[in-house]
Parts: sequence; structure tokens; C-alpha cells
Amino acid sequence: MLRFIPTKIPVRIDRHGISFADRSAVQSDLASVNLMTFLSKEDLYTLQILNQSSSPILITGEPNCYKSIVAKYLYLTGPLKTRPLVIFDFAALDITGWQFLMKNDHSPLDENDCTVLIKNLSRLDAVKRDAFLDHIQANLFCRRNKVLFVHTKTNDPETLRFISGLVQKTFCQLFEVPPLRERLENFETYISLFLNRKNQASGYHVMEMDPQARDTLLEYSWPFNYKQLERVLERLYDSGLDGRITLKSAQEILLAEEQFEKEQLAGEQLGKVAGSSTQTDAAGIDFSKSLNEITKAIVLKVLDQCGGNQRAAASRLQISRTTLWRMLKD
Repeated sequence: MLRFIPTKIPVRIDRHGISFADRSAVQSDLASVNLMTFLSKEDLYTLQILNQSSSPILITGEPNCYKSIVAKYLYLTGPLKTRPLVIFDFAALDITGWQFLMKNDHSPLDENDCTVLIKNLSRLDAVKRDAFLDHIQANLFCRRNKVLFVHTKTNDPETLRFISGLVQKTFCQLFEVPPLRERLENFETYISLFLNRKNQASGYHVMEMDPQARDTLLEYSWPFNYKQLERVLERLYDSGLDGRITLKSAQEILLAEEQFEKEQLAGEQLGKVAGSSTQTDAAGIDFSKSLNEITKAIVLKVLDQCGGNQRAAASRLQISRTTLWRMLKD
């Protein structure tokens, strides 16, 4: 762990949800990512304009949309790139990290002229969230540093209220990273770059993808965005026969992805009723049934709560209408 002088940053605090990186480390993180595969020229221009302001920036978007990569790009193109990038990840912050952040004389919250990336702030409980925001307001933290908040979009009412309050308190400027399905014009480029990277890494193995397989991937809804696409492409590459990725392989792997989506949805709902003493929760869903039956029951319950509106139900479940239709069909 590097120690930056003359800052007060101590060694190895990165183990407690607080970390630091210099410019070369961030450049290394971005080396394998082509920004133009998920951002348009207009997006990059907007980021350039936002970076000229001293106001905090709230980078939001669906899961797995390279939001942290966008934040690191802002750091590298900003005026403070010669200073360390400070990262607070509240999903990983433990008691030691929290105490150090809020009470230690060498807390990064006392730093000046740094770029600060704040991730998963909504994961804190309400008391700690308020304490953190009150603290950074009181010591003018957002005025003394370039602050980049990263937030994953959700339909949870409490989180939505918190984010609204965050924007009002810190006067954030907003930038939303588009999901994969809104960047399909770059889909071919993304696949080609992936195959080229894998082929170069193998040193000898040249893999190509059948046009029908590409079309099948293009038509998929990709609710888990780029992380899901990377996972599918890795599996397709490993499944290739005689140097080709076939339509059959694409169909089989996407079918497995649909099952994975169901498990994710059911797992989220199961988490909400964890600790229940009965097998049937208050919503009337019997969790002793099969995964497919539980998933369909959850979808039907949400659909009923949305008055039969499939668009609204899909939005609430954070899945596409195509995925919703498939779940109802099974």
C-alpha cells in the first residue's frame, strides 16, 4: 500500500473498506476497458462538462454498468489526477473502517484536493448515513475535494428517498450510465474486442462466432448488463468447437442464464422473508415449492400489485418485459 505525502493517509487501511490508488494504478484498471463500447461521444462530452465543475457528481445506473469505471475516468481526466484517488466502499466498510473514518485524527475526511469515490452509501443504516452526510456537510468536504458518488438504481422507496435527499444536500450533478440494451449499436464491437483479447491471450486459439449466434445474443435482454455479457462470452468461448461459437451453444447458455435470473429474483425475495418461522410468507407464497413455482408466484404477486400492468411489474422487478413473459409462460 502506497503512502502519499504530504497527506495524512495511513498504510494498509484499504482492508477496512477504505482504499487509495495513484494515477498509474487507475490507468491500469481502465486499460482493459474500451469506454466507447458503453458510452457515446455525447456521454463523454457530458462527462467533460461535469468534470469542469467543482460540484459533486452522482453516477447512477443499473447493476454492472461500469459506473466505477466512469468515476475513475473522471479522476484521470480531472485536475486532481496527480493526487491519490480515495475510495470509500460502504458495502465493505467494517467497524474499524467506520471508526477510523469518523473519529480518527488522520481520517481521509480531513483531506484536501483529492478525488473521492464513494460507493454503496445507501448500504449504511439510516443513522450512519445521516451521521456521514452531516459530517461531510459540516467540514465542507465536498468543497475541499472532488466527490464522486456511485449508486446502483433500485425501486426501493427508502433508498429512493435517501438518494433524493443526497442530491438536495450536496447539490450533486447527475450522470446516468446507460444499460447494455441501450448500447446495442456497440454490441458487435464489444464482442469483437472480447474475442480478440481472448485469442491474443491464448496465443494460438482463433475463435470466431457464427452470425446466427451473434443475432441471438443481440436479441437477449441482458438484465445484469456487462457482467452478465462477460460471463456468457467466457462460457461461449470455452464451449467453442473447431474454432467456432455456434448458434446451439448460444441458445443453451442463454437458457441457463434465464434460469440464473430466476434464481437471483427468488433469492432476493427469500432474503426479505429470511427468519420467518413458517414456510409461507405474509404475501402467501409457499417457499416449500420448486424454484420455478416460487419465481412464478412472486411474478404473479407483483403483477397483481401493479394492476396487471406488465411494464410496471417488469420495472419493479428490474427485469425486461421479455423475461417477465418467459417467467409467466413457464
